[in-house]
Amino acid sequence: MIIYLVRHAKAGHRGDDLAMDRHRHLSPSGLAQAEEIAGYFLANPVERILSSPYARCVETVAPAAAELGLEVEASESLAEETTMSRLHALLDELVAQDAAVALCSHGNVIPAALDLLGKFSPEALACAKGSVTRLDTRSGSLEYMTFSG
Repeated sequence: MIIYLVRHAKAGHRGDDLAMDRHRHLSPSGLAQAEEIAGYFLANPVERILSSPYARCVETVAPAAAELGLEVEASESLAEETTMSRLHALLDELVAQDAAVALCSHGNVIPAALDLLGKFSPEALACAKGSVTRLDTRSGSLEYMTFSG
């Protein structure tokens, strides 16, 4: 199985109202990153795209979903405030399905997902905005790339 862990692209500044943070949209450079990520997924197609329900995450993978004819599946298990047990349950479900899948989430969730999957990567732990970490769960290979927008 191939899992692509996508850190959301660049977004506007986080304000003081955390309740409104779910609605923060991508910046112009973030929109450009999302288009580059879509191009990446044209060359590396997936069968499913799941995303944190936060606007910036959905917007990051929406162009890829459109190009591949897929829906973006919003999942609270990928939200910024998810619990390890929710994230673990989602990863277990996906690994059992053995399909290529992209997961778009946040800078605190992606390193946790890699940890749960038994992988460590200093680059992926840094988890730059607009980055993709590709994990082949069969071979254990890990690749990390960033998109500048």
